[in-house]
Amino acid sequence: MTPRTKWQAFLRGEDVGPLVAPLVDDWSLAEPYAWPYPEPDPYPPGTPQHSFSQQMAMAAICGYDPLYLVSPTFVLNNPEEPKVREWVEGEKKLVETRFTTPNGDLYSIVEMKQIPYTIKPEIESEEDYRRSLWLIERSGDIDAAESMRRGQAVLAPMGEKGVVGTWWGPPGVRGVTREDLFCHLADFPECFRASVDAQFAVDYRRLELLRGMGFDYLFYCVDGTEWISPSYFEEFVAPYTERIFACWRELGGFIVWHSCGHIAQFVQRGYYDRFLPEIFETMSQPPFGSLPSLRWGRERLDPRIATKGNIDLQLLHDGPVEEIRAEVRRVKAETAGYRHIVGASDDILYGTPLAHMRAFVEEARC
Repeated sequence: MTPRTKWQAFLRGEDVGPLVAPLVDDWSLAEPYAWPYPEPDPYPPGTPQHSFSQQMAMAAICGYDPLYLVSPTFVLNNPEEPKVREWVEGEKKLVETRFTTPNGDLYSIVEMKQIPYTIKPEIESEEDYRRSLWLIERSGDIDAAESMRRGQAVLAPMGEKGVVGTWWGPPGVRGVTREDLFCHLADFPECFRASVDAQFAVDYRRLELLRGMGFDYLFYCVDGTEWISPSYFEEFVAPYTERIFACWRELGGFIVWHSCGHIAQFVQRGYYDRFLPEIFETMSQPPFGSLPSLRWGRERLDPRIATKGNIDLQLLHDGPVEEIRAEVRRVKAETAGYRHIVGASDDILYGTPLAHMRAFVEEARC
């Protein structure tokens, strides 16, 4: 059974034995990158899709069941390229990104440091929203044939090495950060909703292209209550999610729903059961999440949902190996009797030792 056919059998409800699938979107091991397959590396270091090769290499070297993540390229017929300007003020490195629209310029200024800091947000007024709407609509003018050709070419080297998805989610608002979300909803409610609807219209048209490229799943990312409220979920997540999932499943794809924060309220309210993602991650307890325990969360989710998680990333990075193995055994015990995939609380930390990853995988398969 190949990694790909194993996932396909699991999704059909067949017993394929224990599954282990950490969240990996590039090379995270302490060891230098190496390509372990007999065929040539399709995306060696320095090429645009190198992270895809990194993921395929890690899966083979560590021995887990891979769920790859790749960003698709949607080729636009009339792309609107921004003008980017960089300069230094004192010890600050600043970057301005400016778009020209028929309604005036739309721009942001960011201070570049370890965690970039936005000095001038892209959207600060109703006029900015009008400029943003024009850009969103332009982003929907896609060259479908060329996008499909490029997407198929990018995914072709995967073959039977696994299944591949891409980051997705309910429509957001261009240029509005999580920190400013509720301010915009309060100050510009009509503009906010119009922007969400416009972005959804573009995203919805892209789903068929994604399946044509060969993507198997949507890595559907939704915040927990550390960022959004139940009422926000009901208005801006639930109705769009219903349509996205119906379309994607009609096309033959499956869903990996990713919420890695405070989700206890959403579990209690039955939000995830409403949409029945094929796989749900991650079952996070304090300090990473709000579930009282893995068992508590698993008992309250529909048994048809396969859950995924939840090994502490710092423990996986630092060890020792015996504590990693003990934590894997605890996760398996708390989720016994349910469809559960052993994973981690989020993306694997850079510099994680190979010996730790192999111990994690070996214990999960026991």
